[in-house]
Amino acid sequence: MARRLLSIWFPRLASDISLRVRPVEGPFALTLRASNADHLHCLNGIASAAGLHRGMPLADARAVCPVLSTRPADLIREGRALEGLRRWASRYGPHAAKDGSDGLIVDVSGVPHLFGGEVELLADLEARLERDYD
Repeated sequence: MARRLLSIWFPRLASDISLRVRPVEGPFALTLRASNADHLHCLNGIASAAGLHRGMPLADARAVCPVLSTRPADLIREGRALEGLRRWASRYGPHAAKDGSDGLIVDVSGVPHLFGGEVELLADLEARLERDYD
């Protein structure tokens, strides 16, 4: 049997977590300090649409988008949230692992037939994510 891996990426996980605790209207980003400068770590959709991107120096981001709201990133909170999602995703396969700071890899080998096929497994995953985490 061929091994089948499911990759799940949460590009806005950190900003979504932060905004659930303290909502902000408009462009928003979490920052991390590196090389004596703050850089954008995770952005909401509005900030991305304004032309900002992960890794961009905060000073440059403010020049592009002066109304950008920011907070320092909380890497511990992000790690806990991703661990919770990893446990949650284990319903789709016997082995689920973190993939970086914002993704998961789930071994779904031999599992899709339990959901009616791969398409149905993905549909179930998307529906549950929207219901449980939206």
